[in-house]
Amino acid sequence: MLSPSAARASLLQLFNRRYPDWLRGVGEWPLRVALAPPSEQQAVSAPGAVLAWRDAWAQWPGSGQVTMITRAWPRVGKQQLPNALLVDGPDTVAAITGMTDTWTQARATMDRLAASWSALTVLDGWPSLTRQLATYTPEDVTRLIDLITWIEATPQSDLYVRQVPVRGIDTKWIETRTDVITRVVRDVCGPRAGTGFLETCGFRGTPARIRVRVLCPTLRAQLGGLGDIEAPIVDLAALAIQPTTILLVENLITGLALPDRDGVVAIIGLGNGVSLIGKLPWIRSAPRALYWGDVDTHGMAILALARTAVPHLTSVLMDESTLLRYRDAWGDEPVQMRRQVPETLTPPEAAVLDGLQRDQWGSRVRLEQERIPWTQVLASLDAALKNTMPATA
Repeated sequence: MLSPSAARASLLQLFNRRYPDWLRGVGEWPLRVALAPPSEQQAVSAPGAVLAWRDAWAQWPGSGQVTMITRAWPRVGKQQLPNALLVDGPDTVAAITGMTDTWTQARATMDRLAASWSALTVLDGWPSLTRQLATYTPEDVTRLIDLITWIEATPQSDLYVRQVPVRGIDTKWIETRTDVITRVVRDVCGPRAGTGFLETCGFRGTPARIRVRVLCPTLRAQLGGLGDIEAPIVDLAALAIQPTTILLVENLITGLALPDRDGVVAIIGLGNGVSLIGKLPWIRSAPRALYWGDVDTHGMAILALARTAVPHLTSVLMDESTLLRYRDAWGDEPVQMRRQVPETLTPPEAAVLDGLQRDQWGSRVRLEQERIPWTQVLASLDAALKNTMPATA
């Protein structure tokens, strides 16, 4: 016996699951909710519960139509019992479940958007956005329409979000709605370059920045004494310096702790963005390039990526002997990189990555940079600098 409260709960679940489809006109009505009337045995064994259930439906205050069924039972006689609740449409479901405001607002939003761009009512994937759009105030819907209209007319503005000349729009408003904006722009304007929000909308992103430590006193003097610089790539590319050695390190504090070394410029903490170094001409032209990162699957993958930008890159402290020498300092790599071994790794490096992926030395083995004693780090770096000295030096 389905009670009125249970029927409401069931319809509420259905509303939350299906109302995006209903906004598009998808759905068959009337909707029938079976009330599961009792059997004769239930009426005999629990007459009080059956009468209470029947009376509750007799007093049903909600929308919808409660249909009845006649039962002729030998022991109880003929009975008129609630059989089903018929709901004639989404408006009625919303009224029964207390979701009228949500439904009205969502429908008004869809109607306004469809009036601007009729294709939005039929495009695949659009229903998934209605839950977010249902929370938009009428003012937010106006802002969204005005923004999309402006983007449609100005597809590659190359403006920062702050510069968008749409009334009522600011950076915070846009940044909290990038998913909706991206989807609507794609649906309205068709395919765009790239897949992210900025590319889709034609906005300018925050310039990628690189942190550099100039370890060479002579090079620092050429830069007015600056030794620790973080700046956009385009600015760093314009630096008139000619280091003899580029040292890439992933750990920030490690990079800050590096001592002076003649001719050396350190690049710190780029991670998977390490390929950006290829945009700096004075890095590509440097005779020597060293890379030191964690000995784990992601560290080896970043090394491989760095070498695509600087082919003559040499790794330091990332070989099997270093890994095994500091066995007592191993940690666990939370999630390993399981992609195929990159071709840019040298055979010894590739063997280390393959061994890590196969758990050759243990499960998810990881040797972090900071686990290696600092005195050994400096000795190894200095040895690498000597060993990678260019032939003309």
